[in-house]
Amino acid sequence: MSLIREHITSDTQCGCSAGIGHSKLSARLATKEAKPHGHVYFSHTDMAHHIKTLPVRDLPGVGGSMAHKLSSEGVSTCGDLQSWSETKLSCLFGPKTA
Repeated sequence: MSLIREHITSDTQCGCSAGIGHSKLSARLATKEAKPHGHVYFSHTDMAHHIKTLPVRDLPGVGGSMAHKLSSEGVSTCGDLQSWSETKLSCLFGPKTA
């Protein structure tokens, strides 16, 4: 992975970061963790541990308004959010978002 990043940097004069994971979400979160100019791989085990401490605001699609609503309900990390049922999320955000 570092060889590919080196080629990109030498060819474009721009640094890059790369994240690898078992799903699109884990790869996106790994890329965020890799910044700046690094690379990170999240295995299933790594992801399970990392997601519990991850602030909900760091999830793709969670904006300021949703983060504020969750915070007012006492949810600040994904670990907090994992204890919620889909029904409870539906009541707060509607069935599509839940």
